[in-house]
Amino acid sequence: MFRKFLVLSLILLASSCTKTSTTSSADGKPLPIYEKGWNAKISQINNANCYAATNGSDSNSGTSNTQPKQHIQNCIDNVATNDGDIIYVAPGTYNENIHFLPTAGISLIGSTSNPASTVIDGQQLDSVIKIQGTQGAPVKNYVIQGFTVQNGNAQQNTWYGGGISCLNAGLNLENMVIQDNIATYAGGIYISNDGSISNPDVGDISLDKVLIINNHAASHRGLYTAGGRYVTIKHTKVVSNTSISGTTNGGSGGAIFNTSGHLLIENSLFALNEVSAACGIVHGTGVTIFNSLSTAVVMNTTIANNNLSGFGYGVGLEVSTGSVTPSSVVLINSILWGNTGYPNMTSQIGFANNFSPSSTSETWIVNSDIQGGLSAIPADTNNIVHWLSGNISSDPLFVDTNSWQSGGFSIQQSSPALDTGVAQYTLTGTTYTAPSDDTDGSTRPLGVTHDMGAYEIVVPILKPTKPTIITATVPPFQKPHIKTITPHFTAHP
Repeated sequence: MFRKFLVLSLILLASSCTKTSTTSSADGKPLPIYEKGWNAKISQINNANCYAATNGSDSNSGTSNTQPKQHIQNCIDNVATNDGDIIYVAPGTYNENIHFLPTAGISLIGSTSNPASTVIDGQQLDSVIKIQGTQGAPVKNYVIQGFTVQNGNAQQNTWYGGGISCLNAGLNLENMVIQDNIATYAGGIYISNDGSISNPDVGDISLDKVLIINNHAASHRGLYTAGGRYVTIKHTKVVSNTSISGTTNGGSGGAIFNTSGHLLIENSLFALNEVSAACGIVHGTGVTIFNSLSTAVVMNTTIANNNLSGFGYGVGLEVSTGSVTPSSVVLINSILWGNTGYPNMTSQIGFANNFSPSSTSETWIVNSDIQGGLSAIPADTNNIVHWLSGNISSDPLFVDTNSWQSGGFSIQQSSPALDTGVAQYTLTGTTYTAPSDDTDGSTRPLGVTHDMGAYEIVVPILKPTKPTIITATVPPFQKPHIKTITPHFTAHP
């Protein structure tokens, strides 16, 4: 008898695929290079000039966290009176209407990790926060981070900015919630700078990780920005803002209305905003880019399910021109879908020639998902659309079109917008680079390349694995056993 061993090897291999994105240039005039505006680095600041806490006292010095003021306004009026001063505010609810002095650009810092824990409540008395700079004077820069700003009412006094009203100043907002405010103009935030954008005394505007929700106004429902040299909006959600009940005039802007300045919108969501007017013309329910000085870049942004009840121009994105200088808009890796108007208005991008019938605009669209495609965009000789590579017009398959929460406007794994964005694109010498994260801070890309829209989603990708060897042993071979059988015969009678 002898023994044999049989070795069986099973190698399991998985394969992965790759794809590359190409860039190309469009014919036409060069586009201006976007420069980021002023942005304070609060993380580098360790000491405050004044502290405020709900259990403090205005008779305290406010200069240490053991002797805090009770009211934020007391810090502004009596302690933090110099440029660059900082006020730290402990968690709690502050029933105040705050007015910053025009003589000092200061920083107001709450809970940067949880803005819901530090609330400034305007009690429906006035705008919650007012910043009033001086026209023609050197610009003052203000920083507000880590607050919920709510219950402001600017209908009777200033009219502008129920949550925040900022005039002639630079403003940086970060980790903020602006909710449940009302105004005649700009229920959530109103920011306006007088003068030319070439003037160095005109402030820059920056919003990062800001939620603007459930604000109400006759015009400019969510956010209004005007006159800043550079307006930067990142990781921001403008959702569920509406017209004041009974509004009869047209007004402008359901989510955001921007005029003048160089605008960058990135990794942002504009959804479920409602504009209603019994008469008049409405300028856009999603994003309105107005005036000839606007040069806008909209990248990895979702504009979806905004609704217009009345006549308007663009239910998703409106490009509105001024007098002489052409407006330029670059749309990359973005989704415009499900925005509707009355009656039966579904054009996701529209144009309005204001002040002069000869005013013009140019819009470049790259690697974006636009409902209805190019044929649904009402371009003409004055409003030129460059429909470039990588664009689609297929349902993006949002997770939930009725809610923005829990990634409702992120895309499903079967979405045609998955892995169809572009990392970089060059237009006549200007290179636009897609962001390295999404609206919630998740890394981009998570797949082969960037997804379209505000969200990047995770899809399981089969990657090569180390070969696995399986060894099996069979029993030894044995010689067959032969048994001899002797037949027996029985005689029959």
